[in-house]
Amino acid sequence: MFVSGEKTMINNLYITVRSTGTVLLLFCYFSCTAQALKHIELNLRSDNDLYLFNKQDQYYTNGIFLNIRTVADSARLSAKETNRLWGITVGQKMYNAYTAQIRYIEEVDRPITAYLFIAADLDRYFSNESFLSFSVELGTIGQRALGRQFQERIHKALNLYDIAGWE
Repeated sequence: MFVSGEKTMINNLYITVRSTGTVLLLFCYFSCTAQALKHIELNLRSDNDLYLFNKQDQYYTNGIFLNIRTVADSARLSAKETNRLWGITVGQKMYNAYTAQIRYIEEVDRPITAYLFIAADLDRYFSNESFLSFSVELGTIGQRALGRQFQERIHKALNLYDIAGWE
């Protein structure tokens, strides 16, 4: 019989494995078909304050973004339009207090949370050198954003300190 906390942990692990698998499958698919899909751009971006080699998570501590962009068929553009780009981004941003090594609640100087989102955008370029851009974003914060789980996995993989403060 599972205890509630164990069941939640197993569900979170399942979600993480499934998400990572989906990203890897997308990456492999677009990598393998790159020659056939000449108008597709795949971009994976990561930013983390650990890249500064200070071994300390502070404030905006991590972001990971997968972006896929494609160009529209030029035959479908109006005479005034020179180019049209479509894009979809899936990402997560993570925010900590001054430190992720919280011992007392008084050390929390700002909310500790994550932001998980999906965004779509459209960029239109015109022959008169003007530009029009549209974007829409849908996201969630808090536990549904899986920030704690992601940060714990990063720290475990890199053999860093145990995090605290997400409670």
